[in-house]
Amino acid sequence: MIQAKNRFKGNRQIMTIIKKGQSVYAQNSKLKYLINANQENPRFTVVVSRKVSKKAVVRNRIRRRVYETIRRYHLKNRGMFALFVYSENFAYIKHQELKDILNELFTKTKY
Repeated sequence: MIQAKNRFKGNRQIMTIIKKGQSVYAQNSKLKYLINANQENPRFTVVVSRKVSKKAVVRNRIRRRVYETIRRYHLKNRGMFALFVYSENFAYIKHQELKDILNELFTKTKY
């Protein structure tokens, strides 16, 4: 899990990202982001829809794996608000593959 200062607080911030953010796609995943130069700490959240899997165990596994990869490799992106949406195969892919997909998403952003 990432620290509280790097997580979204409340539904209002998420709705702002959905309405005003830009989208980037890579291998069944979507990154919506909004850059705010005034923000000191980047904020992230992972959204896994019930359409991805009916089982909460699978959705939570995807969420935990993505949070851990972000915590290890991507907390340096200052001033970024990011929202991730994923598909079911992310629960079972290897760590290196997940890391590569996240790197691809972050390099596609205009930040």
